[in-house]
Amino acid sequence: MRMLFCSDSKDLSRVEGSLEREWAAARAAGIRCELLWHDEAIDTPERSVRRLAARSQDVESELLLYRGWMFRPDRYERLLAALSGAGLRLINSPDQYKRCHWFCEWYPLLEGETPTSVWTTGVPPLDEIMQLLHQFGDR
Repeated sequence: MRMLFCSDSKDLSRVEGSLEREWAAARAAGIRCELLWHDEAIDTPERSVRRLAARSQDVESELLLYRGWMFRPDRYERLLAALSGAGLRLINSPDQYKRCHWFCEWYPLLEGETPTSVWTTGVPPLDEIMQLLHQFGDR
């Protein structure tokens, strides 16, 4: 198994600063870690994957765990397809990824275990926003 971490956008040879401790812990645990330039993976995932595949061990369908900036679900699917074409696979399916990362997907599952929350799609008029917020009182 390998972990894919986002690289620092100003220095692609370094892990994104907010992930440095996780990078170090994974490496200390003996997990192979790779850097993935998030912007490139969004725009041209095939190019990012070629570099990863070149460093791949000869393991059929090597499992990858992604740790970094979020992707829109359609971009995640493109990355997953490019990885799959190179014999690499992400641990999360597109549906699992969306369920875990999109608040409105996971909130119903944990509603009783997390603070009350509301959301909208798009930007509603101010009166609708105030109506949604009314349930929170003066907090």
